[in-house]
Amino acid sequence: MKVTRKHAFSIGLVGGLGLFVVANLITYPMSRSLRLSPKLGLLDDGYASGFPFAFYFVWDGVPRESAFVLIELVLNLSIAVVCSFAIGLLFKKILGKPVRESSNGQTQRRES
Repeated sequence: MKVTRKHAFSIGLVGGLGLFVVANLITYPMSRSLRLSPKLGLLDDGYASGFPFAFYFVWDGVPRESAFVLIELVLNLSIAVVCSFAIGLLFKKILGKPVRESSNGQTQRRES
């Protein structure tokens, strides 16, 4: 099956976003079990989740508190979109076959 440049870019973009979603989903149970925080190191009474920046913190003390850091969530989303766009461009360059139009108006894949 031949992949056009448009499809290759879409595959790379969606795949890159999927990787960031999976990474963020994995950090939640890992931070709960290991009690690690990327910012604070080892947490005795709480956990933090988020990749590459922790944007959600919970302290299990009395009273139980939590904090949601919006700027770090925005940074996470920005990094995910930029990296996924770059992965899409890489897929487009590596996997994509150029498409050209013939004289009768139909698109044909160019063989290389």
